[in-house]
Amino acid sequence: MPENKAALSFFANKASGGDGILFTISTIGPVIARSTAGFPVSYPFYALTLPTATRHFDEWILRDEYEKETEKLLSLLVKEGVKPFKDLTQHISAAADLFVEEARVCAESLPDLSDEGLIAAYGPFMERYVSLYASGAITFLYEDILSERLFASLSARYADATSIIHQVLATSYRNFASDSEIALLAIHGTSGVDREKHIEAFLKEFYFIGTNYAHIKILDTAEVEKMAADVKLNEHTEQALPSAFSLTSEEEQITLLLKETDVIHDQRKRLSTAGCYTILRFLDEAIRRTGVERFLAERLFWTEFPDFLKDPKQFVEKLKQRACGSIVVTGGEILYLDYNAVTERAKDLSGVREFKGTPASTGKVSGRVHIVLGSKDFTFFQEGEILVTEMTRPDFIAVMKKAAAIVTDEGGLTSHAAIVAREMKKPCIIGTKIGTRILKDGDMVEVDAEKGIVRKI
Repeated sequence: MPENKAALSFFANKASGGDGILFTISTIGPVIARSTAGFPVSYPFYALTLPTATRHFDEWILRDEYEKETEKLLSLLVKEGVKPFKDLTQHISAAADLFVEEARVCAESLPDLSDEGLIAAYGPFMERYVSLYASGAITFLYEDILSERLFASLSARYADATSIIHQVLATSYRNFASDSEIALLAIHGTSGVDREKHIEAFLKEFYFIGTNYAHIKILDTAEVEKMAADVKLNEHTEQALPSAFSLTSEEEQITLLLKETDVIHDQRKRLSTAGCYTILRFLDEAIRRTGVERFLAERLFWTEFPDFLKDPKQFVEKLKQRACGSIVVTGGEILYLDYNAVTERAKDLSGVREFKGTPASTGKVSGRVHIVLGSKDFTFFQEGEILVTEMTRPDFIAVMKKAAAIVTDEGGLTSHAAIVAREMKKPCIIGTKIGTRILKDGDMVEVDAEKGIVRKI
């Protein structure tokens, strides 16, 4: 149950943000709390805040403490190599395959359950979801920091460090978004029974595409037909590494870890998106059965669902008053708070005209900025603009295809933005921390993804 400890407040560094509602994002509390089990590190602090009227959350961390924990991970790599992460890769990949199917079957069964049956199904499903999601969430602790460290180390010796990083991180692994596009391409050129089979297979395997922490997209045959008509797969070309190229021992360890992180990150995103789809189907059922307005039901913390379904009237007034929610992980506790509990550590950004991040995909372009904080902004994005956002997710793909370059506040070299930008061959700088707050719509900027610099012009 949520706590109302109005005396509690925290100062932290803003990390990122995105579309969301309290009901879905509040699950990230236990995810973070469990995510480092089996590793000699922990999350020293993590928080989410969401003003419920905005459907947009902010993530908060203690950057200096995260750097200390990352040093512990580097020590682990020296002793054991990347084997613990290889084991994690195998575990989460196999688990995601099973969970995606389990989540679909669960979602389809919900309308036929009694209220008691719905509550009985909710607990085990959420326990499995949180447990599996947590198994891949350790990467958020170190990915940005090690990505910055790798670029800084290589760029001190090589002028083309971004191209080198692209090549040393290249693997044969194909992310689930690319798999979905290949499945859509398979629909082309078919008709009749074959086409129906391909569409049915897509709906079974990728039913969750288009869902995020804020809303659910329930696909049907017509929608898949439209997606298949619009899809275009990116072509892949490889570049040669410099003839005199070599990695230091630390660079090699970071590179090997980031390759494993690429898979862990993608499989985590796959199972979390499928999980969100089913969690939102639970919410749909509760709204249908109780008659409580959606904008109020979305303000539930995930732990409140069983009690809400049993007695919705007791929650209505509370939810009307819940103008903001915070989920805080600190000191071994998970706090669910009915107010904004986090304040940003003081930072004067006035007058800043140039800032840095980690280059994820090579190139240098100039263009007009368009800030995209969520799906509500997609419609207004124009071809050739510079996409500036907190982080990207699979539902950003259409906007990313239009962008001349991509700049994000959050993310490492195996983040969604980094992987997709390299596939699309678009200049990309990730992990700037402040891009969405320095820039505004219409600003003219130069994005130098060789040096990792964004400059107002």
